[in-house]
Amino acid sequence: PGLIQAEEYCDEYGVQLETTTDSGGGQNIGFLDTNDYTEYNIDVSSSDQYKLEARVASEWLTGEMQVKVDAALLASFSIPNTGGWQSFTTISTTVSLATGTHRLRLEFPNGGFNLNWISFSLVPGNSPTKSPTLSPTFSPTVPPTYLPTAASTPTISPTKAPSVSPTSSSPTKSPTPRPTSLPVQPTSNPPAVDCTSASSFAVPGYLDADQYCDQRGLSLEAT
Repeated sequence: PGLIQAEEYCDEYGVQLETTTDSGGGQNIGFLDTNDYTEYNIDVSSSDQYKLEARVASEWLTGEMQVKVDAALLASFSIPNTGGWQSFTTISTTVSLATGTHRLRLEFPNGGFNLNWISFSLVPGNSPTKSPTLSPTFSPTVPPTYLPTAASTPTISPTKAPSVSPTSSSPTKSPTPRPTSLPVQPTSNPPAVDCTSASSFAVPGYLDADQYCDQRGLSLEAT
């Protein structure tokens, strides 16, 4: 892409130069007649679409310009009446260019206008850009959310606490006096059992007082 002043040709036929009053000053080519031409060497940096602009001025409506690259027609312009030979305006079109060095040729099938410059610029959106190097990103793993579910409440069956005989630390109930009129029942003392061979009582649990494995001075009676 870039701007080419019309008077900076490397070859031409039939054109003349004159001082221009267009912005930027310098010279323009003019006095163009049918089949006049100019040629330029161009170096295209990248294959792409370009906006081709031409700065022209005319008092007639007969002007025509063809743009060729390596003898192939690239674009054609009909030159508008701008109201004066130094009343310049910019006309444009879109073209495709291939990378490399080429010969650009401007042909004027019909003259009657002045040309100050032409330019090539990349079409917006087609500018070659270097792809950025992207650093890998890691998305944090979000643990799944578990909605609480109504858990069934286990049914606990009440258990009956075993009856435990009161110990010495528990309060004792005074025995009810026996009527003196009742005869005393005969008592008997069971033979003593060796505690080393006696069965053990399960705890928790209960045991009868008369199921001892050893004793001293006790008597048994029916209850």
